[in-house]
Amino acid sequence: MHNTAGAHTRWVIGQELWKMFEDGGYALEDIFGQVVAHNSISWMQGSLIGAMAATDDASRQITVGHALGQFITDGGMSFGDAYAGLNLTGLSGEQYDMLILSVAGGSGPAVQVAIGEQRFGSVLAWIPAGGVDQGAVDLFDNAVAAGALTVPQLVAVLVGVGMAQYPGPYAVQTSIGAPAREGRAMMGAFRAAMQALREMRKGRGRQGRGDDEDPLFI
Repeated sequence: MHNTAGAHTRWVIGQELWKMFEDGGYALEDIFGQVVAHNSISWMQGSLIGAMAATDDASRQITVGHALGQFITDGGMSFGDAYAGLNLTGLSGEQYDMLILSVAGGSGPAVQVAIGEQRFGSVLAWIPAGGVDQGAVDLFDNAVAAGALTVPQLVAVLVGVGMAQYPGPYAVQTSIGAPAREGRAMMGAFRAAMQALREMRKGRGRQGRGDDEDPLFI
């Protein structure tokens, strides 16, 4: 399967691909296009691209993520293929989260919602309605501060979190009515996600009227 040795090999290739961009003057989108054109294994395409971000330098994860988000939006590869490959790259949690949130920052609403639902929904959907996961707040806060994505783009990610269909014990009443139960779970998750964003915004302070007057928070 996808063992450590295989991941290391992909990292080496990924670093060489990054050098093509950094030293060789190739655009990241052109490099991604070559990866897709010369590799018929869909998950390997995303994994090799993800390996370009295998570093503790968050700015590289942001650069690769933004370019990959745009590449997906332009039809260069599907989000499903990219997401499957990124999951198999072997990045650390911090590296992966910064990369995937940067993909959200470089793409459109559909991908942003999908990232929220698939990456973060299974975690945040279990937060008590009205509660806050401080780790998630810090993650999103750091990503916005680093320029991985904007607050409006983060809102789209959080909408995806709210759409995740994971009934949590705090959002679900004991009942055999599955549709109503799932609806309550979804709304509970969405309220928790939005509360996390509100707490994050309070922590950052007011940096200008533009973001603070987002109509979703009036």
